[in-house]
Amino acid sequence: MTKVEEAEDTPLGFWARLWGGLWALTALAVLLTYWQQPYYLTLLSAFRFQMLWVLVAVSVPPLFVFPGKRKLLFVAVPLTFGLSFASYLLPTGRTPATADSVTLVTANLYAGNRNLVRLQDWLEQNPTEIVGLLELSDHHQEAILRLGYEYTLLEPREDAFGIGLLSRKTPLRAEILGAQSRFPALFAEFETFQVVLAHPPPPVNAELRELGDRQLEELLAFLESSKKPTVFMGDLNATGWDLRVLPLKENGYKDARQGHGLLPTWPVDNSLLQIPIDHIFVPRTWTVHECGVGPDIGSDHFPLRAVVTPG
Repeated sequence: MTKVEEAEDTPLGFWARLWGGLWALTALAVLLTYWQQPYYLTLLSAFRFQMLWVLVAVSVPPLFVFPGKRKLLFVAVPLTFGLSFASYLLPTGRTPATADSVTLVTANLYAGNRNLVRLQDWLEQNPTEIVGLLELSDHHQEAILRLGYEYTLLEPREDAFGIGLLSRKTPLRAEILGAQSRFPALFAEFETFQVVLAHPPPPVNAELRELGDRQLEELLAFLESSKKPTVFMGDLNATGWDLRVLPLKENGYKDARQGHGLLPTWPVDNSLLQIPIDHIFVPRTWTVHECGVGPDIGSDHFPLRAVVTPG
């Protein structure tokens, strides 16, 4: 009998095998988040980063128990999964903003939030050219108009899918897309670029998952005839590694938060479960100088802010 076999027959060997089984189940759970079908795996994938940290935690004890090359498995697997977050966590060369830079904000107001003073104070301290508003309700309108933007386009609703846009400059054209639908979007064209603001439904069941995916595909089809670069932003109810945003990446967009951190935006009141579902996607050729989350504005989401330069 070898030393390894002797060790496996001891009480320590039993617990080592038990822990190894727990580790294998955790690794399998992380692996399944890459499939995202059926829809409940989509929900699981949103928490892939948290699951990865659980896998790292259960990978540490085997490093002190398992012999020789077996230890490499407990390093290689978490490291391989971690590569999917490299583009967010590895800093890029950052450059200062220029005269041509544009500051963008997407903010989910939360339909039940009746006090926008904190949002107003933050925007006053951080001048912003374009603000996209989600979960816009009738009771928000008066406070929104007091923010002093030259242009406002508001489509308030009481079902948590109201939408609005604020801009320092009046767009060449702007419209609510799908105004009669359950989940409207917003389009605004400016002189050198255009903006799409969207709030597809959360994928809490198969039907809503399909409706949300279809909305993003239809919005991309709507943009096909345009030659102007587009900013695509909003509460997409999807993380940057969700298959829902894959069509954006395939069409030449990049997540503004890449190189600036994961920047989770929801939920505000649970730091352990926070995930990045509010996004600002810009063309790959654009430069992102800054990207970060704003403060608690009384919503269940943090706002997301980016300073970008078309290029």
